[in-house]
Amino acid sequence: MARPKEFDVDKALDAAMETFWEKGYEATSVCDLTERMGVQKASLYGTFGDKRQLFLAALTKYARDDHRELKQHFAGALSVKRAFRELFAEIVQHTTSERPQSGCFCVNAATELAQHDTEVAELLDQHFRAVERVLKAAIERGQVAGEIRARVDAGLVAKHLTVTLLGMAVASKLGAGERRISDSAKVALSLLDA
Repeated sequence: MARPKEFDVDKALDAAMETFWEKGYEATSVCDLTERMGVQKASLYGTFGDKRQLFLAALTKYARDDHRELKQHFAGALSVKRAFRELFAEIVQHTTSERPQSGCFCVNAATELAQHDTEVAELLDQHFRAVERVLKAAIERGQVAGEIRARVDAGLVAKHLTVTLLGMAVASKLGAGERRISDSAKVALSLLDA
């Protein structure tokens, strides 16, 4: 009979995610992970597999949580246009404040690993396409409500806004200031003007 876990698996995975997010995949050692997660190596390997499997689990969790939060953001909005403005303002604030160099975990993984790791690339491609679908549905809802121009191609604008969000995260890691990132957000959001 298997012994019960002596640690909270979800909390440990969150701690691993934070560690990978701060240091990157390559720079994170197993010792960094066990220390931050509060587990022994045997428990880490027994629960999550090796470092790469743990990274993939953390990245999957981040993408899943990010997607869920994005859907909730628009689902609860009375005004789609306002929800877009709030989303971009939040991203500007996040990317230019307390941890400006941390960026977005998915974007960090993309820039570090996606070019030579097909599994990471596929996971991220699926996530970014899911983001596009949420944004497209929100744009279409805004069009039905008369908040967004009917002639706007919802799919193309959703792709553009997704790329803009990704670019804002990369720019923040390069030290772009709030003004530069905010200006990019304003131009992107102008596509939604009725």
